Amino acid sequence: MAIPLLRTLFLALAISGLLDSSCRAGYGHQTLVVEADYDAASVCRWIERNVDAIQENSGAKILATHGSVVTVQIETKYGTQTFRIRRSGQRGDYRASFVDRSTGTLTNYAYRIQVTSLEGRRSQIEITMTAFSEDANGVAVNIALRKSLRLMRTFLEQSLTKE
Repeated sequence: MAIPLLRTLFLALAISGLLDSSCRAGYGHQTLVVEADYDAASVCRWIERNVDAIQENSGAKILATHGSVVTVQIETKYGTQTFRIRRSGQRGDYRASFVDRSTGTLTNYAYRIQVTSLEGRRSQIEITMTAFSEDANGVAVNIALRKSLRLMRTFLEQSLTKE
């Protein structure tokens, strides 16, 4: 009985060694929720005035902005990721989606920031990020997104929470 099990194991190892990089690709999806001590309209105005600062406080470096298209650079354990995103949205629902890349293994990236009203003239900010990389596995992609969101949480809480 041990021989067929070993053959199966060796066959699986042989096949996995032949897989191309697309089979090693990874997807990540992370969400952050932050409550703000200001009404939704005030938070939306603040986001619209500070969109670059929010992005930079997620660990990204903004290289260029041409209208709604922004060139972003992020350092990951897989190297430098330089890509362009297109920002869009309306008051309370802000989005960015992947346009193309110039360096790195990132093949898709998006974020969405939604602002909703809470009781007592407070509001909730929900940020969802997704990414897809050719060479990073799903765990690594999720870890990188989680790191960006942790950095962003600190910035948002410092800016939108009364002391």
